[in-house]
Amino acid sequence: MKNLASPMKRLCAFVIDALIFSNLELLFFSQITATSDLPVILDGILSFVLLVLFGGFVYSLINVGLTVKFGGSVGKLLTGLEVVNAEEKKISFWRAVLRNHVGYFASGLLVWMGFVWILKDKEHRGWHDLLADTYVVSKSNSGAFVGILAALALLFTNGYFVVTIITQINTNVPMYRQVFEEIKTDLSPTPTPDKPLRDMVEFDK
Repeated sequence: MKNLASPMKRLCAFVIDALIFSNLELLFFSQITATSDLPVILDGILSFVLLVLFGGFVYSLINVGLTVKFGGSVGKLLTGLEVVNAEEKKISFWRAVLRNHVGYFASGLLVWMGFVWILKDKEHRGWHDLLADTYVVSKSNSGAFVGILAALALLFTNGYFVVTIITQINTNVPMYRQVFEEIKTDLSPTPTPDKPLRDMVEFDK
């Protein structure tokens, strides 16, 4: 197999893919922290939880489609990498599913040893590559430079969203405290004429 991708290029592609999804999550969360409307916040938190639980699966399916059509995820395409089979051709849909879902799960076991295996394997293949019988090759010499620039830009955007979220949360702290006090008051027992407070509280003997 010619022009096998180096571990550093593969790491760069992985970082880009991770930062893309991270930025999507942070963008969504920043919309939640930007409002002081409690019902909107609660609905947003629920949607954010669903995004975290199922968004990664959907994002992985998108990368499967990109791999079948173009040869790799966004990170791989930016770094000039391509996932191929033993004949150096693009892989099929089901092979991509096997690699990106079952294979990634296997590589993530035992403290990500399947990804660390790329450093040891002479063909720079992880467990997911071995399972699906795939290779990652380099199609562009300038891919490393483009990949680093893309990773830095995404990292900067990531940091911007984090700072924005922290600033918005700090701005809304008084509102959060007020809501907490209202919830606390609503949950506290309220004495009535026929049921004094002393009868509503169970004292320790």
